[in-house]
Amino acid sequence: MNIFFSVTQYFIVLFLLLGVQPSSAKSTACDMDGYAVNRLENCPAMRDADLALNKNYKKVLSALSQHNDSKLKLKTTQREWLTWVDTTCNNYVASVGCPNALCFDNAHDECLTVTTKERAGEFVKMLNHIKKNGVRNINFAFSKKSVFAENKK
Repeated sequence: MNIFFSVTQYFIVLFLLLGVQPSSAKSTACDMDGYAVNRLENCPAMRDADLALNKNYKKVLSALSQHNDSKLKLKTTQREWLTWVDTTCNNYVASVGCPNALCFDNAHDECLTVTTKERAGEFVKMLNHIKKNGVRNINFAFSKKSVFAENKK
């Protein structure tokens, strides 16, 4: 299973959703007329987060090209992150109590955009670690401290 394809599939689902946010998150205005297949085109923040995630993930994989065990650990952790972010954003939407589909989509999109940005930043930290220390003692784990993870019902 190619992780890039999985991330792309995940973000197709992600496109359905963006707008209600916790007080600490900034608005990411989107054209809500978008369908799942073109939602990234209508949501610049979501598109940018997706591009950064994929770019940084590929850089980390490339830096691990000679370390198959580490690459496998990264791929496994990324699959775990996809499951975690889906659960986290669904829990967040449930806690918001959206009265309609548009609110649900907005809340879910906002959560996915912010958590994707957070994960893209974690990949940057991994790259910095690899440049400084090599793959020795690298941690592929993701933070579960997202502002959205704190908004449980």
